[in-house]
Amino acid sequence: MDMIGKVRRMKLRDQLSLSEISKRTGLARNTIKKWLKAPGDEPPKYERRVVECKLTAFEGTLNQALAADAHRPKQSRRSARALLSQIQAQGYRGGYSAVTDFIRSWKTRSDSSPAKAFVPLSFELGEAFQFDWSDEAMVVGGVFYNVQVAHLKLCASRAFWLVAYPSQGHEMLFDAHTRSFQALGGVARRGIYDNMKTRWTRSSGARGASSTRALRPCAMPATGPNQNWSMDFVHDQMLDGRAFRVLTVIDQWSRESVSLEANFRLTGRCVGKALDEAALERGWPKAITVDNGTEFTSKALDEWAWRRGVKLDYTRPGKPTDNGLIESFNGRLRDEFLNVNEFITMQDAREKLKAWQHDYNHHRPHGSLGHLTPSEFVRKRSDQQLESRPTPV
Repeated sequence: MDMIGKVRRMKLRDQLSLSEISKRTGLARNTIKKWLKAPGDEPPKYERRVVECKLTAFEGTLNQALAADAHRPKQSRRSARALLSQIQAQGYRGGYSAVTDFIRSWKTRSDSSPAKAFVPLSFELGEAFQFDWSDEAMVVGGVFYNVQVAHLKLCASRAFWLVAYPSQGHEMLFDAHTRSFQALGGVARRGIYDNMKTRWTRSSGARGASSTRALRPCAMPATGPNQNWSMDFVHDQMLDGRAFRVLTVIDQWSRESVSLEANFRLTGRCVGKALDEAALERGWPKAITVDNGTEFTSKALDEWAWRRGVKLDYTRPGKPTDNGLIESFNGRLRDEFLNVNEFITMQDAREKLKAWQHDYNHHRPHGSLGHLTPSEFVRKRSDQQLESRPTPV
């Protein structure tokens, strides 16, 4: 449009001839004539004449195949070579580059349309929350600071909570959610985010190719017993060299050791049986955080969780920090028990594990629990809840 305006000013204001305008702009005189005759509020359109080629008769087949593959998983879609073989079987005698050019143009046309998204204007109580960051200026003690403010707002009630941090990071992101949900008195069922940097990470794929993927949604910290358990395995060996495994289960809220099951072989069915025995005294948890080991991803444990209404919260592959509480517990178990004891038989290992578990739950204080033992922490919180209940009139 800038060139069109320039040409029209030369002709209408400066009264230059078509030849002079052509010399100054480098445009053909026919193009200048067309621009001068065209309406002034519409940009020019350039349309190439459609020329039939060897691929023209097979464009319908390619369109149908590409449209069908768009609804399939990426690993199940046909490659350009596969599509070329398909149309060659139907009589295509052209080249491979024409097929790839057509596929590229088809993807460009299909991606050009904006994505349609539905954003509801009304929400149920506890249905969703919105989260975002803002860059704010603050004066603290006469000193000017630039701070990052985390905004969390409930969609239904419009109640919100603000937390200021020196920068945006994953630790700040998780802490902002924890503080906001504690202040607002609950956790909504889903969250609404924009494409913020703290929600995405770079990962290296095959042959060094990098890709962007979303982080695992942060798990909210447990605020009561049996809300979230953590589960993992620890390996050791007997005095005679035979290897055995220990299934470790803890309550994320109280840090209590829920179960320590030792055996030479622990399958998904054995894991479910051990959890059933632990649930006889404590009840079922709402969720259990586990890694992607074969025992935890087995059909037997999946069926166990479905029948008891327990959610299996899997960590990201290769990210043990997603289940950091059980990793910390496993470290203490190895340093304080496995590395200082010898086991003659499996029964000997189970009896020693039971004694260490009792000592851990009833006599070992934790700094994260205010230097209380897990049993003292549970008892103290129970007493506080009873005292906070209103007295009936």
